[in-house]
Amino acid sequence: MENLSAVDKKDNIPKNKITITREQVGAAIMEEEVRIKCNDYINLVNNSNTLKGDNDQWRKVLNNKRKRPVIVGNNSTIEVNGRAIKGVPKTTALHVYRVDPTMNANDLKDLLKIHFPEVTCEAITSKHPELYSSFKVNILEENYNKAMEASKWPTGAYVQRFLQLRRREDIQIR
Repeated sequence: MENLSAVDKKDNIPKNKITITREQVGAAIMEEEVRIKCNDYINLVNNSNTLKGDNDQWRKVLNNKRKRPVIVGNNSTIEVNGRAIKGVPKTTALHVYRVDPTMNANDLKDLLKIHFPEVTCEAITSKHPELYSSFKVNILEENYNKAMEASKWPTGAYVQRFLQLRRREDIQIR
């Protein structure tokens, strides 16, 4: 039988032996994983220096998508069956919000007709209709910069380009 004075009687572990806990093993494994990842990162950075190119400049990644060319017609004398054919001017929509809730679409339209004769206004539901009104305002695209001048709008009104999200059934797949 062993000498019990040199052995811890509780766990039968010799007193001169060092015990290692699960936490210590887990910490040692994590430290080693971090060391390996750091070395991999250092190697990645060192290897990227050789990929820069001939003159140590980064290469620009080009977008491979080709844009289809768009032309805008300019022939104003086209007639079919005695009727002149012409294009429709491009419009843009603005979101006007934080306007006094008593104001309606016709009031806003009358206010804006001075600067934009082609304007159309449509009231939209705001998050808090008791606090403010919201509108969708359509103007010609050529008047967009003029419309973004603060002097054209009532005090405290917010104006930005209208974001119209398309619903799934509106999208046509060709």
